[in-house]
Amino acid sequence: MVIDIPNVKKLKEREDISGINQALRDPDRYIRKEATEAVCDLADKGIYEESSIEPLNQSLEDEDEDVRWNAAEALYKLAENEVYDPSSVDPLIELLDDNNEYVLWNSARALRALAEKGVYDSRAIERLNRLLENKDEYVRWNSARALEELAEQGVCDPSTLDQLWGILDDPDEDVRNAAVYTLRSLAKQEIMDDRSVDELVDLLDDTDSDVRWNAAKAIEDLAERDIDVSSTIEPLNELLRDVDKGVREAAASTLKTLSTHGIYSKATIDSLNEMLEDSDIDLQLFAAEKLGELSESGLMYKSSIEPLSSALQSSEEQLRQKSADALLSLSQKGIEVSSATESLNKALQDDNDDVKMSAAMTVKKLAARGIYTGQSLDHLQKLLDDPNHRVREKAIEAIETFTIENAGDESVLEAVMDTLSDQNTNVRISAVSTLKHLAEQGITDDRAIDLINENCLDAEDEDLRERATLTLYVLVEQGIYQKDTIDYLEGLKDDPDKGVRRKATRLINMIENQR
Repeated sequence: MVIDIPNVKKLKEREDISGINQALRDPDRYIRKEATEAVCDLADKGIYEESSIEPLNQSLEDEDEDVRWNAAEALYKLAENEVYDPSSVDPLIELLDDNNEYVLWNSARALRALAEKGVYDSRAIERLNRLLENKDEYVRWNSARALEELAEQGVCDPSTLDQLWGILDDPDEDVRNAAVYTLRSLAKQEIMDDRSVDELVDLLDDTDSDVRWNAAKAIEDLAERDIDVSSTIEPLNELLRDVDKGVREAAASTLKTLSTHGIYSKATIDSLNEMLEDSDIDLQLFAAEKLGELSESGLMYKSSIEPLSSALQSSEEQLRQKSADALLSLSQKGIEVSSATESLNKALQDDNDDVKMSAAMTVKKLAARGIYTGQSLDHLQKLLDDPNHRVREKAIEAIETFTIENAGDESVLEAVMDTLSDQNTNVRISAVSTLKHLAEQGITDDRAIDLINENCLDAEDEDLRERATLTLYVLVEQGIYQKDTIDYLEGLKDDPDKGVRRKATRLINMIENQR
């Protein structure tokens, strides 16, 4: 068959890869150009064969520049479809000295696609470095991306840094972004110098949000490698108010990482505290969430308590929840949040279950430090009737802590006894333990025995049965038991748990000795 351009188009229509491969070697440059385009078009449709690689490699050396750049693009598309061969690397590297910008950027991205598959040669680095100075932005962008991928594969050289400084302020935002990505990849390979931090600080003020995001994450990468990035604190703090949510998140994440490496400033907390009072609800939500996260990493100050307490009164349900979570995080890390007690008491009455649970857990933490109010206890008791079992769990856990601190009376006993019949096992476990603490303080009721017998001693949960026997110890020692208590305890003599069996036997002996 005589091959001409119309015939190449027919070959493409028939998806005749073999015929197109033949056309790639045709003496007519126009037919070769049409054939390379056909490979690209079919690859876009997911139609390709490995047999095209060899003739495409030859096309990379074609005298026609259109054929060369089409061939490089075709190899890129084949590699993206998992069709590639190491034999393409050498001719693609040679093309990095070409005079045509289309050839250059297609060769660079083909090398990047091959590097992603683990196929590369370090000889490409020097030439890609030079291309970072090319006048064409697509050449600079693709070269930076190829260097980034090579660095990800562990193939890199400090010489790339010198070239990167020249494009970190590139007029094209995509090129600047690619430069930062490459810088991050080099940092992972421990290739960096003192200029890195200063250059990145400048990029935190870039007009493009993606560049700002990348610069913040690059600083985080450097901090992870114990590089001194203390000079970035102030500009990162400013980014906490960035118009782009992703940038704000990146800045907060970086500041959190810095704090874990001993690099922090109270100004970070001050900025977030101020944001809690902002008119923008998105900023308020962001601030409450980040205050909680930073406290978890050890960066926390009492100055956050007041704005968080105020945020607990917000009409925005999500803000109340995040503020309650942040106060809980502060209390868990040892920050005294007793001044928030009034706000927490209101949060215990919130319509949102998550707010109530966070408030209950925070009140519990305060009670464990001997800080509590009768009003908190009243609200917690009301939560024992909440339809959500998770709310009831947190409420009874907090009440248990109150009773450990000797903060309990007959009204608490009454509420807790009702909870012994709760359908949730965890609620009953905390309830029976709470009865034990109350009994140790002389606050008891004979009715508690029947409730323990009926709801705890024959329960499926091993922990509940054991907690019940511990509570019975205290009650029996005080002469409080029922006739049928022994019957229930007899049933525990065959309990699978050795500890429960032993406690049951001892309790039976104690009761019989008191008769």
